[in-house]
Amino acid sequence: MVRRSLFLCDLVAIAKIILFCQSRMERDDEIGMVTMVQPRKPKATVQCIDTYCKLYQDLFTEVRSYESFKYIHWGLLSDIKRKTLPAIAKIVGLRNEQCLHHFLSESPWQVDQLEQRRLQIIKNLRVSRE
Repeated sequence: MVRRSLFLCDLVAIAKIILFCQSRMERDDEIGMVTMVQPRKPKATVQCIDTYCKLYQDLFTEVRSYESFKYIHWGLLSDIKRKTLPAIAKIVGLRNEQCLHHFLSESPWQVDQLEQRRLQIIKNLRVSRE
């Protein structure tokens, strides 16, 4: 009997949550608010870096990962003497190299997909030149 009453209490609580969410959504619709959060746009870097990296943007599920991808390209193409993460972070205006390190070690992207895309881009360029 105790389990049954706890189960009913859970159902009542769930029903209240659902009603609250529905009323909130209706109220947001009335005033024109969007209830889902839109992902922010990635920060711009150098135009040539942005243009090139845009070809890979759909491979990154997180905006921060995509920005780090662009920062690393920017750093590798820069004229800094040593291409270390701290040096790249400094030249692109980051406080430290932590986000770049996270991108290389923990971020959810697949190197195979990146490599396939790169090879496809090169192949398309060769075909268009012929």
